[in-house]
Amino acid sequence: MISYFPLRLAAFSGLVVGFLKVGNYLLKPLFRQPSSFLWMPPFSELFLFILIGLAFFSLTLLLPKRFHERVNVTFILFVGFSHLRLISGKVHQLAWLIFAAGLALQVSLILSKKPFLRAFISRSSIILLILAATNAGVVLSWQVIQEKSAIEKLPKASPEAPNVILIVLDTVRAKSLSLYGYHRKTTPNLEKLAKKAVVFTETVATSSWTLPSHGSLFSGRYPHEFSGGWQNAFTGNPPTLAEELQQLGYMTAGFVANLSYGSFMHGLNRGFIHYEDFPLSLDTFIFHSMWGKFIAIKIRKNLGKFQDAVEKDAQDINRDFLSWLAKREPSRPFFAFLNYFDAHTPFLPPPPYDTMFGAKRQWPADDVGIIAPWLWRQFNSADKQVMLDAYEGGIAYLDHQVGLLLEELEESGILKNTLLIVTSDHGEQFGTKGHFGHGNSLYYSTLRVPLLFSFPTVLPQDTTVRRRVSLSDVPKTVTELLGFEKTKIAGNSLSGYWRHENSRQHNSGKLISEVRKGIGVPDWLLHSKGDMKSLVHKDLHYIRNGDGVEELYHLGNDPNELVDLALTPKYADLLLECRMELNKAFAQ
Repeated sequence: MISYFPLRLAAFSGLVVGFLKVGNYLLKPLFRQPSSFLWMPPFSELFLFILIGLAFFSLTLLLPKRFHERVNVTFILFVGFSHLRLISGKVHQLAWLIFAAGLALQVSLILSKKPFLRAFISRSSIILLILAATNAGVVLSWQVIQEKSAIEKLPKASPEAPNVILIVLDTVRAKSLSLYGYHRKTTPNLEKLAKKAVVFTETVATSSWTLPSHGSLFSGRYPHEFSGGWQNAFTGNPPTLAEELQQLGYMTAGFVANLSYGSFMHGLNRGFIHYEDFPLSLDTFIFHSMWGKFIAIKIRKNLGKFQDAVEKDAQDINRDFLSWLAKREPSRPFFAFLNYFDAHTPFLPPPPYDTMFGAKRQWPADDVGIIAPWLWRQFNSADKQVMLDAYEGGIAYLDHQVGLLLEELEESGILKNTLLIVTSDHGEQFGTKGHFGHGNSLYYSTLRVPLLFSFPTVLPQDTTVRRRVSLSDVPKTVTELLGFEKTKIAGNSLSGYWRHENSRQHNSGKLISEVRKGIGVPDWLLHSKGDMKSLVHKDLHYIRNGDGVEELYHLGNDPNELVDLALTPKYADLLLECRMELNKAFAQ
């Protein structure tokens, strides 16, 4: 007689494991998990365990003597107990699997002798399924209700108030843009936009990686003035641009492709009524199952797919933003934040951009660059060139998609009354002083980013500002252009630069940048030694490493920072001046 108990046990085990994962998240918040982690794991694990149960049920029909009930139950229990390592992650994986196998054998023996336990498991499965559905309904309904409530509480907005669109091209360095004279035609659409914009040629980011740089871009503060690090979210007292614009009655929405450090879990959703980060997709569903994620990653790598399985490209961002735009209340102005991720590692743009500037990436070390870009230094010069080619192909693809978006906004008439800002959060290194990637140093290639302001009816067009400015002054510039005089946003407006570019009275804030000590990184990396700080001052770039070692570069004469002047007697006074200026900036 065929027993259906293994199927019921599979359902019970999947739901229990899923709820344990949710509980583990609530007790020890996982910094880089999506909001769907609150409700999706029980369904994802249930699906996986049901598949396992059905597989063994089929084997029982085919080979009843070998795959009898005890064998099926033992294996299902083993899969379930193997998940419990997530509660005690310090135990070695092999040791835990041996323990899980022994435990499964013992529990299967108990279940074979205790009919009441079998009945309890069968009934509990139904109860757990109801709880999972209720939990999902509450979480998803809460998000909808919260958004609706926030919209209803918005104050009246001026009907003439302009819209604001902030586009962040994640990881796009100014050095690789044809907009700034680069020999490759990477950004023809940004060049077209520049004819209707104010373009800053020397914009300095406040950090060399995503979270602190975005924190500054939203608040006008420097990273040391708020929380936002490798393992903690963007928090603190400084109000954000989105929060301030809400007070003016603006609809606020964020569309994020950087799921590593840009989701609501990282605090960047503050002030956004609508915020889209992790997509509700099949990939997300699969990745909420421990074994499902493991199997999916193996399959993807064997197929040569090295991107993150859960990802959003520029097309997704454009589609989601335009969909929201069509549904919004048209009588209100809006502030939209769009974060694109197509220039980030693993540098795998779609055709034809994957071969636009060189050979397609194909060597076996592809996956190394995804996990630890600093390991690229083991590659030869030809491999490094392929990486750069692919990176700049990604920039070209991103520029194409931004161009498509701007065309659609132009045709719809949205841009007539919209302040558009295009920038980046940080750059990228391809061998600077032996360093690759970003977030591990403060060299200028990781700090110099593009910056354009376009508002044809208000701002001058085809205007270039060559003075160095800080990315942290963008939010203050926005509020000043909107006439928001009572804003609590910190920083200085950049508008004086296009009005009186050479006037000393219009100065940006201190051009300082920071990166905190790295966690679990090789000790030869600069940020492994402690927090790093830098200052751009009088054409000089002063860097103070975590161990106190100083570096000094003349950006005017040496933009690639090849010659360290810190120990050059001729620059001793300027080194002292930079040191004092940096100390003063951090003392304020």
